[in-house]
Amino acid sequence: MSARSEPVIDGEGDVGPTTGTPGDLVLSLQGELDVSTSGALQRQLACAIASGVTRIVLIFDQVSFCDCATLGAVMGAHRALQDRGGGELVIRGATGMPKRLLALSDVIPPLQLEP
Repeated sequence: MSARSEPVIDGEGDVGPTTGTPGDLVLSLQGELDVSTSGALQRQLACAIASGVTRIVLIFDQVSFCDCATLGAVMGAHRALQDRGGGELVIRGATGMPKRLLALSDVIPPLQLEP
């Protein structure tokens, strides 16, 4: 049985601007993002949007796995931004399996995928 890396959501609980630009939230994600972690991600994104964040950047360069529950949390945040008058959700640095899942699920567009 292989060891499973625990997912980490850096800055959990801190939903204010982290890039110096008002209205922005940057979250660095790592490990395996699945049904057991998607709820925490969904809550953090919802809290950020409710507090006025209009641009969310999710850093995926350390994500080794993600599933449809994670995709649901991300797409839910995108819809919530649009429902509040527009906003932007960017996924940056996705590689390997997470990048393939994003491409196959047809979420690009409306989400932005950056290298």
